[in-house]
Parts: sequence; C-alpha cells; structure tokens
Amino acid sequence: MAGEIQLNSTSLATESSGTITLNSSVDIKGCINATGSAPIYACRAFGRAGTGSAHSNFVGQNLSYSKSSATHTFTFSTAPSNDDYTVVAEAGRYGSYNHLVTLTSKSSSAFALILSDIDGVQQSENGEGVDVAVFF
Repeated sequence: MAGEIQLNSTSLATESSGTITLNSSVDIKGCINATGSAPIYACRAFGRAGTGSAHSNFVGQNLSYSKSSATHTFTFSTAPSNDDYTVVAEAGRYGSYNHLVTLTSKSSSAFALILSDIDGVQQSENGEGVDVAVFF
C-alpha cells in the first residue's frame, strides 16, 4: 500500500510498491551525527563465519563462505563495482592463544583472511569463528 512516512507531521519519505524514496530535505548525515562534505559509507554486510564448520550467518549483502586450512574466503553474491571496500575482522580465542587476522587477498568478487597465532603460525582451528564487517 503506497503511503507517506512522517515524523512529527513532517514528511520524510514516500513508499510505493515496497520502494521507499527519501525527500530531498532529509538530512541523512545529520541523522547519524556526520558533518562536513566527506562521503558516508554503509556497513554492507556483517556476521560470523566458521564456528566449528563452514557455517556462516550474514546480514545485508550476502556473502558465501568457505574454509581451507587457515584461509577463510568470503565471496560476494552481488559484487561491488570495484575492490575499493574495507573489511574489519576479528577472531576469537581458541585454546591457549588469541588469533591474529590478516587480509591476504581482496578483489571485487571476494576477499580472504588467514588466522595465525602470535608467533605467525597459521591456525586451522578457529573455535569461536571469524567476525566480519564490510563497508563500501
């Protein structure tokens, strides 16, 4: 059902057939406390992968996940226009060591992470999984 989205009697957007169109007067930067002329970017995917097996749970941009030894590969279902994106990742503790996460490859279709211990020895077990957020 088509309609209008209002806040305190101010029209913010319209909706038609499931598509929401913001009015030009809506100050998105102000809504998220961003100032200046620099562009803003959105977190396009986030979630956890590899908890015990090749399991993944992502919100937003779908990523498929595969694991080979210590390498964790994430492939975009809908690729960004280029490889100009940012990956933020962390891995939990496993046994008696904490993991270091290294981005080893990045393209417009996929990226790969390697887990290692503090001495740089690659670790194939990741216990708690790998948490990932992608911004573009």
